[in-house]
Amino acid sequence: MSSNAPLATASPLPAAPIRAPSAAYGVSFPHERLDTHRVLLAAYEAVMRWPGVAFSRGTAGDQLKRALGSALVRYAEGYYAQGGNQASLWTSARASCGESATAVLVLGLERRVSAAQAAEVRELLGRAMCMLSRLSRRS
Repeated sequence: MSSNAPLATASPLPAAPIRAPSAAYGVSFPHERLDTHRVLLAAYEAVMRWPGVAFSRGTAGDQLKRALGSALVRYAEGYYAQGGNQASLWTSARASCGESATAVLVLGLERRVSAAQAAEVRELLGRAMCMLSRLSRRS
């Protein structure tokens, strides 16, 4: 991607307030300037605040944490990739969002998170999927 300018993100979902990455982590990187990063990060942070979810190996929480972490990392890797690799990585990040949304649904069905908590994260994941689709078409 040649420009670091944020992309307009048309989404049928209402915009949720998203904050920028914390300055506590040091230097800001170019991929952190796009809304896609902020939305994925907000979803990850929300999930990690869920007290009723076990993130131990083999649980739905573990699957969610790994899939959402993978979406964040693949998005960042795609930002710096070139050519077909870029679209492939962003498509892969989108697939991880879909996996994450399903894991959130499972946790909701298991009553480990409230319907409101699940809806918040699923909305963020839906927004991220729209953004990643658009990015992969532009690359």
